Amino acid sequence: MIKNKLIGKIGCLLMLVWASVSLHAQSIELLGLYSNGSAGQLKAKVELAGKQIKSVTSYAYRMSDGFATTASDYELIEGSFLTADVEMQTGDYAYRMEVVLDDDTRLLTECVNQANTEAFMWLGDYQWTEATTAVAGTLPGVDRCFGTDQNLQTNDKTYYKGVSSKGGQIIYDLPEEMNFRKFDMVLGTQNGSGNLKFMFYCNDGKKLDFTVNSNAIKSISTADYPAFIPHLPLTKIRLDFTNNSNAIGNYNLARLYMERTQSDKQEQQVTFTNTGETIMYPRQVDLKATATSGGKIYYRIIKGRDAADLKGNVLTFKDGQSTEVVVEATQYGNEQYACAVSQLSYAVRTGENIFISSVLPESGNNPGTVYLYVNPQANRLSQLTLNIYDDVYLLNELQQLDLLTIWNNTPFVSGTTGKVLAIAVPDLEMNRVFRITYGYEGGETMYSSYYEGLDMFDYLSDLPYRTQGNAQIDKAVNGSMLQITTQKYKKGFGIHAVGSVQTTLPAGIYDRFITDVGKQSGQPYVMEFALKMDNRQLTTTGPVNNSKKTTWDYPLDGVSVLHIDVLYGGDGAGNDHGSIGAPRLYRTAVARKEQTLNWQKEFPLTHNKPFKLPMKATASSGLAPVYRILKGQEFATIEDGNILNLHTLPEHAEIVVEAFQPGDREWEPTTTTTCTFRFSKGFVVQKDARVELEGGQVLEELIVYGDAGQMGQVVVKNGIVQVKKLVLKYTFVPKAWNFITFPSDLDIDKISDLNAKGYYLNNKTSGRGAYYIRSYDTQVRAENPSGSVWKNLETPEVKGLKGYIMGINNALGMDPVEVTFTMDNVSLDFESSIRPLNLTLDLSQVEPGTRQDVYIKPVNVKGNTLKVSVDFQPEDLSVLPVNHAKALEGMRFTFTPDKRGIRLTLPDQTPAKIAIYNKKGTKLMKAVRYVAPMVLDLSDLKSGTYQMVINYGDATAVRILDF
Repeated sequence: MIKNKLIGKIGCLLMLVWASVSLHAQSIELLGLYSNGSAGQLKAKVELAGKQIKSVTSYAYRMSDGFATTASDYELIEGSFLTADVEMQTGDYAYRMEVVLDDDTRLLTECVNQANTEAFMWLGDYQWTEATTAVAGTLPGVDRCFGTDQNLQTNDKTYYKGVSSKGGQIIYDLPEEMNFRKFDMVLGTQNGSGNLKFMFYCNDGKKLDFTVNSNAIKSISTADYPAFIPHLPLTKIRLDFTNNSNAIGNYNLARLYMERTQSDKQEQQVTFTNTGETIMYPRQVDLKATATSGGKIYYRIIKGRDAADLKGNVLTFKDGQSTEVVVEATQYGNEQYACAVSQLSYAVRTGENIFISSVLPESGNNPGTVYLYVNPQANRLSQLTLNIYDDVYLLNELQQLDLLTIWNNTPFVSGTTGKVLAIAVPDLEMNRVFRITYGYEGGETMYSSYYEGLDMFDYLSDLPYRTQGNAQIDKAVNGSMLQITTQKYKKGFGIHAVGSVQTTLPAGIYDRFITDVGKQSGQPYVMEFALKMDNRQLTTTGPVNNSKKTTWDYPLDGVSVLHIDVLYGGDGAGNDHGSIGAPRLYRTAVARKEQTLNWQKEFPLTHNKPFKLPMKATASSGLAPVYRILKGQEFATIEDGNILNLHTLPEHAEIVVEAFQPGDREWEPTTTTTCTFRFSKGFVVQKDARVELEGGQVLEELIVYGDAGQMGQVVVKNGIVQVKKLVLKYTFVPKAWNFITFPSDLDIDKISDLNAKGYYLNNKTSGRGAYYIRSYDTQVRAENPSGSVWKNLETPEVKGLKGYIMGINNALGMDPVEVTFTMDNVSLDFESSIRPLNLTLDLSQVEPGTRQDVYIKPVNVKGNTLKVSVDFQPEDLSVLPVNHAKALEGMRFTFTPDKRGIRLTLPDQTPAKIAIYNKKGTKLMKAVRYVAPMVLDLSDLKSGTYQMVINYGDATAVRILDF
C-alpha cells in the first residue's frame, strides 16, 4: 500500500508498506536534506502509531548507475522527529531515508538531489499490479537480473537499480496523488542475451517501442518524448519484453519524478548565539540557539562524534583527537513553520592520544628508533600498526609492523594510562614517511595518520574534495602513474584542463599546504595552474610544459577554502593533462612544553672488576631518559633501561653512552646528550657514596665529591693505600661556612684552582673574590668565653687532619662554585681516611649561652650512639634571627603621658597584628597593624579592661589591658 501527502517546500512524502493489511497509521514526511558539504543529515517527521523503530538507513545513490552508500546512525526526538546521517558525495547523487519498524513495515521517503530541486521514486520501490514472464514460477527481478542474484549488466556496465524480466509484461498502477510528471530510464539487454524489443505503455495505452541490440543501451525520458503522456499525472505503466523469449531485458535506472510544489508554511531562521572557535581541551560549551518561530531547539553532533559528547545542550570535548566538531541546531517546525537548521563548527585542538613523539636516527650499531606515544585511555586496542614508506612522493611501503605485542610488553608512563613504545627500525632515514593505524575493540572506526618526521599530515586526495572537469584520483588523466618531469607520485590528481579541485578546510586543523604541480610527463604543449585560497588567487605557474615542475608551500592561517585551477596554457586544449603531485595538508601542532636533559659529560671508571652502574641523567620533565651505547659495545650492555653493565674492564678504553628523553603528550623530546665513561685505575666517590679500600692498593687517581651537606666517604679498612693523585671536588655556596679537613699539610693556593677561579685568601679588594679559612682557637675560648673562637688564617698553609671552616664571598655572584683540590702522592691509612662528619643544627629557637645535647645513632652499620654537646655561643648576637616567642614573652607596653595610647617593646620592625577584644574576649573592638615603636591609639575606646591579642612573626600572645 502507498500513502502520501504534500510536505510543502521540499516536495512529497511517501510511505511504502509491505504488509497484508489495507490501512496503516504509520507514515513518514521528509523535512529536508541539510549538509555543510561533507556531513549530511536527512530529517523527517514520522507517525509510528505505537510501533518501535527497528532500523533507519540513509542512501546516497550515484545517479550514473544507482550504486548506493548507506549510513545507519540516527536520532529520534520526542517520538516524532528523525534525523539520520547520510554520506554526502560529490557529483550527481540523490538521497533518501528508509525506516523499518518492528513489524517489518517499511517507510520510504522520496529521493532528493542535494540542491533539493528534484524528487523521484525508483520504479522498483513499487509492487507491480500484474507480472508475467517467459519462465513459469519466476517473477521479474528488482535491482537484480531476472532469475539470478546478479547485478543488472549491459555492455559490461553494471547497474544497481532497475527492473529485469525475460518475456512477458509488468504492469504498475501508480497513485494519482503522487503526481508523477516525468520519467527516465536506460533500456538494455543483460550481457550476451541477444536483441530485444521493448514496449513502454503509459496511462491510457499510448506506447513507445524500441528494439535494442545485444550489449547496446537506449536512454529514454520525458524530455525526449514530450507528447508521450497524454495527460498528467502518470498513473499507469506497462513494460513489455517481446520478440526474443531468450533475451533478458532490463529497464535500468527507471525513475518517476514528482512535481515540486510550493509550501504554504512560513520559513523560520535558527541562529546560534555561540560562535565557532578553536577549542583547547579540556572544555565544555553550553550551546544556545534560537528560532524565529520560538519553537524548541534540538542539538546534534553531525561531525566529530569521536571528539565530543553532547547531553542536552552541553557539549563536552574529549581528550585525544584534534579534529573538527560540527554541531547542528534544529527546529523541526509545525503546521505553521517549516523545518530549519543552523550549524556551528569548532576546531578541537588536543594532544593526540596516539602519535609519534620523536625519532632517533641510526647511529653506529644502533638501529633508528621511532618513539610512539600511545594512550587509549578507557579503550582497548584492537589494532596498532606502523607502516614505513620511502618518501611522501612514491609512498612505497618498506615495512609494516604490528605493535600490539610491543604495547602489551611496555610499562606505562608514570601517572598516566599511556605508554611510550620504542620501535627499532633498521636503515631508518630521516626522510621516511610513517603511518599509524589503530582501532578500538567494539568500534568500527579505524584511525590513520601520516607523519613526515614528527609532522602529521593528510593527503588531499584522502579528504573530502570536489573536482570539476575530467579528473582522476591518485593517477594521471590517461590512467598511468602521476609524473611531473622525472618525479613520480602515488597520491594526487590528474585533471584535464579546464578543471579544478577544491576542498573546504575544517577550522584550525591544518596550518600548511605543500604540493607539486605540472604537466604530466610525456604530454606535449603547455598549460597553466593557479592556486586560490578563500577565492583569492595566491599564485600561478604561468604557461608550463612537461619539463617544468612547480612546488607550492603556503601557510593556511585562517583559510577556509583551498582551490587549484588547471587551465589551458594559451595553445589550445590538446593534451592538457595536468598533474597535482603529493598534495599534503599538515596538521597544526599542539604545543608541548620544552624539557632539558642534564647529565655529566665524563665519568671515570676506576673499578678493578666487572660491575653495574646506574646511569642518572635527569630530565626537567621528571620523565625517565632512554640510553644507547654509541661506542664500546664490546665492554658493556644496558640492562633494565638505565643500568650500564660493565662486563669487560680493559686497561685503557672508553664507552660513549647517549641519553635522550623522547617526550610524551605533555613534553617535547629533548636533544641528545652523551657521557663518556673512561677506564682508569682509580675510584670516583660521589658525595652520597662510600668506598672501602684495602691496604696495599695503589690508585692512579681518587676523585671525591662533596659539599656542605655531605661528602663522599673513603674508608681504609686496614694497611696503607697509595694514591698517586687525590682530587677533592668541593662545592662552596658564597657566604656559607663549610667544615673541612685535609689529609696532610698543604698549601691551598698550590693545590686548588681557587686563584684560577678568581678567589684569593682574605682578599679585601672591592669587587674581587675572596676565600677565608678559619681555625678554632682553644686559648681564646679559655681566656674569653664570650669572644670569637674562630681565627682567620693569614697564609694558605693548612695542617693535615685538622678541622677548619672555609668559605668564599659573593663578590663574583651567588651561584655555587665547584673548587678542585689536587694532591699528588698521598698515603691513606685508617687514621687519615676521608670520612668527615657534617652536622647541621637549627639553633634559631635556642637561647644564646645554652648547651644542646645531640645524639647520633648509626644506621646500617654496627656502633654505639654518639653524644655531641653543642654550646651555643654566637659571635655576634645581632645576626641571629629574632625569637618571636621569646620576644613576646619579655614584651612590655607603656602608656603615653595622656593615657590615650601605648607603645610595645618589640625588638625589631617586623609588623605585628593586634586585635583588642572586650573583657570576655567575645567582641572585637579594634584591629591594627603595628610596627614598633609606633603609638597604638586608644582614644576611641572607653576606659576599662580589655583583652589584647598580639600576633608577631610565628608567635602569638594574649595580654590584659587596663586603662
